[in-house]
Amino acid sequence: MAAQQETPKSTAKAADSKGGDASADAKPARKGGKLLWLVVGVVLLAGIGGGVYAFLPQHSSESKAAPQEPAVFVPLEIFTVNLLPTDGVQQFLQVNVTLKVKSQAAADAVKGRMPEVRSGVLMLLSGKRANELLSTPGKEKLALEVGDAVRKVVDPKNAAKAEAPADTQPAAAPADGGAEAQPARPFEVLFTGFIIQ
Repeated sequence: MAAQQETPKSTAKAADSKGGDASADAKPARKGGKLLWLVVGVVLLAGIGGGVYAFLPQHSSESKAAPQEPAVFVPLEIFTVNLLPTDGVQQFLQVNVTLKVKSQAAADAVKGRMPEVRSGVLMLLSGKRANELLSTPGKEKLALEVGDAVRKVVDPKNAAKAEAPADTQPAAAPADGGAEAQPARPFEVLFTGFIIQ
């Protein structure tokens, strides 16, 4: 019996020695598993990065080649004029006008003739009635007329050519897309204050 009892002890020792080897074999297997997960993670991150790049807006070389110049604003200051009387009631208009032009050269042309520009705008405004200017279409028509008055002073040759089409066009753009038919205007008129009393 003693021999049989030693066998289990020797078997246990042998198992312990094998168990020690088994745990030593398991550690390299775990390192290999970590390496596998690391590779999978890198591949996933690369795939996500590629997907994000594919959905980002791409800038073409054409847009870089022709950058758009920023608009230049020329304030014409505040105009205060007496309007034509309506039903015997005298009213006045106070309006702050700023021109948006396409280049610094156009802005310099306006500034160089500012007294004439202001005079032309004052004459235009003083010939209006309050009821013509209260509605949005009335203000839009006034903006076009002010732009034409400025163009007559700054660029009279081209103003004479463009005057005929401007007079035949309606004041408000038609809803069916007729706005594209209007001639290009070098001056966009912006009202930054508009009071009628």
